[in-house]
Amino acid sequence: MWQKNKSLTLADKQAGVLRGIGMGLIISILMILYGILCNPWSFSASQAMDSKLVVIGWSLLIPCLLLIGSIARIDKHRFFSSVDIDSSAATPSSLKLASLQAILQNTLEQTVLAMVVYLLWILMTPSAWLSALPLSACCFLAGRILFVRGYHKGAVSRAFGFALTFYPLVVMFVLILFSAPRSHV
Repeated sequence: MWQKNKSLTLADKQAGVLRGIGMGLIISILMILYGILCNPWSFSASQAMDSKLVVIGWSLLIPCLLLIGSIARIDKHRFFSSVDIDSSAATPSSLKLASLQAILQNTLEQTVLAMVVYLLWILMTPSAWLSALPLSACCFLAGRILFVRGYHKGAVSRAFGFALTFYPLVVMFVLILFSAPRSHV
């Protein structure tokens, strides 16, 4: 099915994207709830801010590493490409470079969102919920790998990876909105 992706109708592609997004959303909800309810890293309810900062630091290593990797892929491609070594906004670039730039753009957007949500998470949710951060980072890693691997095959092939990166952050943000008034106001 993945090889025939380009010959699918719009409705088929939309159905495939919805399946990928649905699976990613379900896994995201389960992972974040697992982090909150089971607290696999056994964070105490009265975690000090310096300890919370260490957790966010470790959790942000993954998005940062993937962002560095996306930039490095473009750098490597440009260095070895006679077409793209000089390309800029003023000159046309290859489809390969355009694809790498689209992946970088999406990774940058996801990384910025992760930074904001992770910071809000440590500031506005109970300390016992901290396990959700490293679990979200694991989803981020798996999601980015799947997104990049499926990128050139089309929307259906990258939907699950995108969802696994994006929806843990959305779930966490929604939980921040609902938990913040009760936990710190």
